[in-house]
Amino acid sequence: MLFKRSFVGGLTLSSLLLAYPAFSHTGASSHSHSSVTSEPSTSLSVSSEDSSYDDSVQSAEESVREEMGKLTRTRLKMKELNKLLRCATALVEHQFNGKESSMKGLGYMSQAMDRINAENIKYNDLRGKCERDLKLYKRSVRKSIVSQTAMSEKESNSYMAQVEDMYQTTKPGLVEIAKKALNPKFECRKLSGSDLKVGALLSFSMGTEQYTCTSPLGRRYRMFGPTIGVGVGLGVNWDLNLLDPTKFSVPLHVQHVYGTTDDAQSKAFVLGLGKTFTPSKEQKSMDGSLGLGCHSNSRALLLFKAKLRSNFRQAGVYSDMGLPQEVNY
Repeated sequence: MLFKRSFVGGLTLSSLLLAYPAFSHTGASSHSHSSVTSEPSTSLSVSSEDSSYDDSVQSAEESVREEMGKLTRTRLKMKELNKLLRCATALVEHQFNGKESSMKGLGYMSQAMDRINAENIKYNDLRGKCERDLKLYKRSVRKSIVSQTAMSEKESNSYMAQVEDMYQTTKPGLVEIAKKALNPKFECRKLSGSDLKVGALLSFSMGTEQYTCTSPLGRRYRMFGPTIGVGVGLGVNWDLNLLDPTKFSVPLHVQHVYGTTDDAQSKAFVLGLGKTFTPSKEQKSMDGSLGLGCHSNSRALLLFKAKLRSNFRQAGVYSDMGLPQEVNY
């Protein structure tokens, strides 16, 4: 393990728990003088006290965990660490020039781990260097100086061999992070959508879409924007979607995440169903359709991206980096 565990929480919890048996014995002693006829009442009373005791112990444990979590997060400066991780995980996942940026991202995470282990809790300089690298890569992609594509099998094997050679012995969690983020995809679900389709053989549609997407390493985004489509159809349909549980994926290494296409189908006689599909024919959502008609359109989407709070804990990044379990409390 990279970190020394604190025993303060354990001692506090132990001292709280030791106080309860004395209270329990006192209660038992007071009931020892009861007559035989009062035994059912005594049993109910003891059962009630046991339940109260268990609830008190659980409450004490939760309080100790919360306090330990606050102390640990404060000591490790988790807000500052998360800012560094947002940048480092972006370098790992976007695969600028293949493994080039991924190795840099893992390097920043490795340096953060070393500092935490040495109790040198400073991240600002690492974050500054990381963000400069990320900005440079993004500018270079726009100028077609740097590539941003999925790694081939040969490139993937070379990348993982290099990662294992550097980190398998000392920091195996970084190897797991590299595996999770190899040729990654955003996992998305549709939050809401509205699409009006009108046609008489030739069909036109206009609408809006909104999605929430999460990367393998826990970076989260909301993507939203207008849609316009053309296809074949007859009649007028209005498709609505609210909180559809259907999930779909978007390749994260693709350069143009903002502008994309999909297919939309719907049919209704007063009430009906609509569906949307990704270009790879993966279903994106199931929609409710109002109106009278049948349509099949290909659509263009202009999606804007807004950052949401990353969830590195759920993605396992904290655990893979060997951070104390208390940061999750």
